[in-house]
Amino acid sequence: MAFQSLSCYEGLLAFTFEIRMAEVIVQTYQDFEHELGGKVGIPIEPSAEELIRPN
Repeated sequence: MAFQSLSCYEGLLAFTFEIRMAEVIVQTYQDFEHELGGKVGIPIEPSAEELIRPN
């Protein structure tokens, strides 16, 4: 886990952080994004891996 940004203004502390996910989780969400996009008619561009993956 790593902090990406931290700021404080008008009494508010704002921050974001990053967590590395396992590759299988990343691929699952990317696959779901394409499936959902197709179901609602939103074209999702293929990833570089999909473009070069042999069929």
